[in-house]
Amino acid sequence: MIRKDREIKDSAQIEEIIRKAMVCRMAMSDNGFPYIVPLCFGYENRTLYVHCAGKGRKTDIIAKNNQVCVEFDIDSEIKTGENACKCSMTYRSVIGFGKAYLIDDADEKRRALDMIMAHYSGKSPFELTTPPPAPPRNGEGSFSVTPPALSGKGDGGLGRMRKVSFEYSESALKNTLIIRIDIEEMTGKQNTTESV
Repeated sequence: MIRKDREIKDSAQIEEIIRKAMVCRMAMSDNGFPYIVPLCFGYENRTLYVHCAGKGRKTDIIAKNNQVCVEFDIDSEIKTGENACKCSMTYRSVIGFGKAYLIDDADEKRRALDMIMAHYSGKSPFELTTPPPAPPRNGEGSFSVTPPALSGKGDGGLGRMRKVSFEYSESALKNTLIIRIDIEEMTGKQNTTESV
């Protein structure tokens, strides 16, 4: 990292950025061409879980090359200046590298879905006290990605929840693909000042 003054080395700060992020971007290599997708995710102990359709470009790429890069960012804000060279942005971000694995085990799928739901609801385990959303469309799935490395850089309604377990129908689990990403390395970066 060229700007060592912006590097985040503290693992607690890196974990905080991941916990606060609303979107994870996962980059893959498709026959030498980059492919990146924004994803909803769950995270715990350097392991990411995402869900997706059972078939598609992501799963095809991971089947051939499971090395991935993930990115999270928060606190982004444009800072304008007197002229173009005086404009900047504040941010905090994390980049991680790891390997993605397609998950088929029903118990791991349930755990992954609980983690994803907990990330966005702020509660786990939980159950919807209002009607749950419609079941997944045919072919939807989940996956998990474990990056070998993470680095960071910083410059919908789910209904009411209560603390109990959430149940997933067998058909929903069957049609859900989970990708687990095991993070092998991660770093953070930040720019929290207004100056360039």
